[in-house]
Amino acid sequence: MLTRLHGALDASLQQRGLRVEWLEFPAGAELVRALCQGELELGVVGECPPVFAQASDLPLVYLAAEEQLPEGEAIVVRQGSGLKSVRELHGRTIAFSREANVQYLLIRALEEAGLAYSDVKVVYRAPDAALADLARGEVDACGIWDPQLSVARANGSVRVLRDGRGLTQNVAYYVATRSFADSEVDLIEEILGHAHAAAAWARENNEAVTSLLAPKLSLPHGMLAVSLLRNLGPRLLDVGLFESQQQIADTLHRVHLIPRAVTVRHAEWQPRLAG
Repeated sequence: MLTRLHGALDASLQQRGLRVEWLEFPAGAELVRALCQGELELGVVGECPPVFAQASDLPLVYLAAEEQLPEGEAIVVRQGSGLKSVRELHGRTIAFSREANVQYLLIRALEEAGLAYSDVKVVYRAPDAALADLARGEVDACGIWDPQLSVARANGSVRVLRDGRGLTQNVAYYVATRSFADSEVDLIEEILGHAHAAAAWARENNEAVTSLLAPKLSLPHGMLAVSLLRNLGPRLLDVGLFESQQQIADTLHRVHLIPRAVTVRHAEWQPRLAG
């Protein structure tokens, strides 16, 4: 959204006869499907969707990653809920988006509390729908992430049972199909470069950018201003990020959420070789 607001990418590509179309999806699973069906060329998703894509033999590659933000995802309950710990979720109903990064967080949080994934009932809902079900008492907890998490915490409607700190990295990944990535190296480098520029613009013009962006995200002004000072923008994947993704893949396979084992490094993209 920062890159879109900045506007330089649209202007640069327009000079090359290209038009940028910005699409928003409720969660990463829908974005990955659209990507692999040829409905878009590049997307940004959380930790789990790329692993589910690889397990389904979808030709997806990792282009870059953003800063980890484990506190930016959480398992939450209603503010007035009697549930005080993850262990008390035994036998309860939890809502979150299908194949979302919070699914891995839930697995880790349950195991930390001595429970198995099979000890809870899972229903799949988009983040807004999950929060609505939680407010009506139709589910006992839900898994959400920013910006919905920050908004819900700011308005006092939810209480965090467990966020990702110590359990997940909660990294956003830039992904594309391998065919597009291999054939459009210069274009991808330009897009990632503009994402870097937009992040720097937000840090250097914090107050102005916050005022422009806060209404679009429905986030409190002060909260957004602080988040825009973080080290935003894409960076190349390192060994640690691939190891983290591999741990997610191994965990999802262990609890039978993906049909086969996945080697995450098979989805690595090496732009110099591709070019």
